[in-house]
Amino acid sequence: FYDKDLLQYVTGDWQKASRVMHHFLQKSKHTTGDAYILWRLKTLLAWNSIESKGLLKGMKDFEVKLIGT
Repeated sequence: FYDKDLLQYVTGDWQKASRVMHHFLQKSKHTTGDAYILWRLKTLLAWNSIESKGLLKGMKDFEVKLIGT
């Protein structure tokens, strides 16, 4: 449900997952908790929708960007 909206905040440049989550939580019409959004980001990584670098622990431990950019 949140994936399409969440992907709008992932850019072609590396950025901290916490930054993506912050933008989503501030601007999204639908609200939920940060733990759920972190899980959705990790799921998108598993589905190869986005790529990451760093340790996939907490939201400040890794960076994300769109694949192929």
